[in-house]
Amino acid sequence: MISDNIDVIEGKSQSVNCLADCNPDCNITWYKDGSTTILNNTLSLSTRDQTGSYTCTVRHTVLNKQLTKQLNVQIYYGPDKLTFSPDVTSINITEDGPDKLTFSPDITSINITEDGPDKLTFSPDITNGPDELTFSPDVTSINIIEGRDQTITCLTDCYKCNYKWTGPISSPSKDLVLTEIKRNQGGNYRCEATNIKNTIPKTRSKSIQVNVHYPPYITSITSDAVNNETDEGSDVTFYCNVNSKPVSTITWSSSTSTDTNTGQQWTLTQAKCQVTGIYTCTATNGIGQSTTKSLPLNIRSNNGIDQSTTKSLPLDIRSNNGIDQSTTKSLPLNIRCPPILKEELKKEIRGKIGEMVLLEINIEAYPEPSFIWKQLMSDVEYPFAKTKKVSENNFISTLEIILDQSSFGYYIISVQNIINSETRANTFGIKIIEEDSGIGIGFGTGIGVGIGISVVIVILVLLTIFIYRKYHPAKKKLPEESYATFSNRNPEDRTYEDLNTRPGVYENDLHNAGRN
Repeated sequence: MISDNIDVIEGKSQSVNCLADCNPDCNITWYKDGSTTILNNTLSLSTRDQTGSYTCTVRHTVLNKQLTKQLNVQIYYGPDKLTFSPDVTSINITEDGPDKLTFSPDITSINITEDGPDKLTFSPDITNGPDELTFSPDVTSINIIEGRDQTITCLTDCYKCNYKWTGPISSPSKDLVLTEIKRNQGGNYRCEATNIKNTIPKTRSKSIQVNVHYPPYITSITSDAVNNETDEGSDVTFYCNVNSKPVSTITWSSSTSTDTNTGQQWTLTQAKCQVTGIYTCTATNGIGQSTTKSLPLNIRSNNGIDQSTTKSLPLDIRSNNGIDQSTTKSLPLNIRCPPILKEELKKEIRGKIGEMVLLEINIEAYPEPSFIWKQLMSDVEYPFAKTKKVSENNFISTLEIILDQSSFGYYIISVQNIINSETRANTFGIKIIEEDSGIGIGFGTGIGVGIGISVVIVILVLLTIFIYRKYHPAKKKLPEESYATFSNRNPEDRTYEDLNTRPGVYENDLHNAGRN
């Protein structure tokens, strides 16, 4: 423990302060002889009973750090009163008394000094430091994200020290304040603490490394394809250059595939026209949001004819500046190709006279093609067909027709575009077929159902009559007059009404015949 001494003359009040450079202010406590606590920071010394050993303890309330220093106090006092021994103010000496008179101490004169030094101070006359330097935060290297604030404090045990920071940014105080730090402010910073109260100034220093981290920025993206064009079957190498700290992970992806590749450069092997899509370079380093960029690539596809077909490969690069919003950059990439079917063609359409039918064809081609619709038999062209552009290389053409008797048959769609000054065309066909009305079938079915129901009804009626006759036989005989009248008539003269209105006569004849 570091200790100092101080001498005080009784009656001459001497104040001693325990001082420490703290932020925020520290708690300071005095202890006497290891037990008695003195709450006041200023130690006032004046009486002889204050002689002893004092300890000052300084505690930092935030850093939980404390320093202790000892002060030995000696209070000088007296002489308070001059007395003799024996305690008399006069003495009679007789001749017969002692031969010699002496004093104790054995002196004949005494000099009394009124007081000693007027003032003896403990602080600030006693100086020390600076001790070993530390930093808050307590690190030798610190990572700071660009745009944020950071304060680094230089700490040491020193009463009167001057501080100085040197580096990309300088500061004349113990605090190095970095506000909205920029990437060019990273580097090595050095703190120096110098005790200005010493006769020979004492200096200590310490360094800290400041690393400024920032999100990726794609500076360029290129390929070895001349003018972003290449022939089918060739290899194409892409390059993605990124500025970031720490180093970014670079990923290549495509909208035509779920596969991904990593690395600053990536090679697309044996390029084909079918790989039309968006190729993306994505850079990420955990700071901010990821950054992406794209590069156009044109692939010339040889179709076996002297002229080549070129397709553009859309390659989109989305760029993010690490702040909440992202910057997107894209370049259209189109592959020149003759008209081909994008989706399977519905070759037969059925309909009835008076109905409206929709004929549709979905074509992939670039540049934009033209469509000509004709009926094969009549060679009539339909100029009111509509064409919808879905994308740069996708088009849908439709034809609406209200059917009449002449509408049925084949329709021809001629699709053509111009590639490298050459007309490229394809022809497709759709047939409209008349749908059966179903009238004859329905009518015949209705007649059959009606006849079946009638037969069932007749059978039920006859069965009812049979059962009734079986259990209710005829017991009465009709009058002769009635019978005679009926039997005397010529059978040829009888009508359907007669049979229908006189069933009883016929029943009687059957009954009598049975009796005979």
